[in-house]
Amino acid sequence: MVFVVLLNGIVRADTVESDVPFNVDGDTLEARPILDEKWLWGDEVEMTGLDRDLVGVATLIGERRYVQAVDRLMPLTRKHPETVQVWFVLTVARYGRGQYDLALASADRCVQLRPHSPEPLWLRASILVAQGHLHSAESNYRRAIELNPKRPVGYLQRARFYISYRSEDPAKMGAAVTDIEQAAQRGASEAATEAMLGHAYEVTGDVRRAVTHYRSAIDARPGDLYILGRLVPLYDQAGLAAQSDALLSAIDGSKLGNPRKVARLATIRASHGIATGMASEKIERYYRDALLVTPNDLAVRLEFARWLETDGRNAAAIPVLRKALQSEPYDPQAAAQLAWALADDGKELDEARRWYAVAKQHDPSSPYLLDTGAWIEYQAGEYDRALEVLQPSLRLAKQVPEIAYHAGAIYARLNEPDKARRFLRMALAAKRPFNGRAAAEALLEQLH
Repeated sequence: MVFVVLLNGIVRADTVESDVPFNVDGDTLEARPILDEKWLWGDEVEMTGLDRDLVGVATLIGERRYVQAVDRLMPLTRKHPETVQVWFVLTVARYGRGQYDLALASADRCVQLRPHSPEPLWLRASILVAQGHLHSAESNYRRAIELNPKRPVGYLQRARFYISYRSEDPAKMGAAVTDIEQAAQRGASEAATEAMLGHAYEVTGDVRRAVTHYRSAIDARPGDLYILGRLVPLYDQAGLAAQSDALLSAIDGSKLGNPRKVARLATIRASHGIATGMASEKIERYYRDALLVTPNDLAVRLEFARWLETDGRNAAAIPVLRKALQSEPYDPQAAAQLAWALADDGKELDEARRWYAVAKQHDPSSPYLLDTGAWIEYQAGEYDRALEVLQPSLRLAKQVPEIAYHAGAIYARLNEPDKARRFLRMALAAKRPFNGRAAAEALLEQLH
């Protein structure tokens, strides 16, 4: 069997039980193809029809197409109610969709079906974290260790939890280091323990020590893309771009084989290019190379589109996002990003309204989404309506310069120059670049 579902922070087991943790800083449950994971798949050798169905669903999850994954899984739960694989994958898909209560219910079903396996408890813990129940999550990690105290992976799981969610507590960070030591004593790989220590120092702001441990991890496992994805940004932040260049140039993407690895390497190179001021054409080529091998990877499309936005090319993001929304059910994040790109472009406002409505069904009170809705109304010349839609977002105007700029532009159209100037100055006081800065500067100049 070549497939297993991975959670945010659940440690991989493709060569040993304690491989490098995957995506330890995110809140996303992932799916990736790796080697046999016996707790989930048992001793099967031949893939059944159900296995093939689940591998197909896992591909959707790996591409962050959670809505489609859930729709594919629901009939399987009715057909195979006693099959843990179905419930496990459903839990991951529900988590990715943000359906935490439903995800917890299906995780509980996994626990019922495999009461002596720690993996369902890691599922529960990640969901409880997302719900803000950190104490209950910690209890699940403890119970998972108690089920099999000789396995190193359980200690790394709990260490990951402490590092990611309890880093403000020195006692918990000390406990994380102890757990990493316990994992090492039980056979955890050097790459796993060094990467985890690197993450611990990274979240506490000790970049020098983080780099030291990540470097040890990459030396123990050259070319590991998880470690590379952590280390390269730290080198870039420290002004050590040459070190990043050396690491990246040492990897021959044509030999990676797995398309997802090829795409991951391309996005790491793109991020490195953004951090080091690389020409936009080259950064764009990296993203397009990633999409060439994984055209259905929603995460890559969103990352590419958001970079195009920061590069002042929202219009170029429109076809990139449309390809992510060719069939129902539609991903709400892609819909929101496309609505914004269309609103910013200002040429196809009916389509912008349609995608805005799709996104709003998922998160009707999002201040960022409401800002998009307000800008659609502004572009349509409905200035009173634009201000009405934007009102709930104005509380974030000091933190989000785009909202401040939009407020200033709307007030200018409503012949309230004092309010317009106040919001425009607020937008331009932002230290970070934002889409619309040049327009905000020009409008403020006109109002003087």
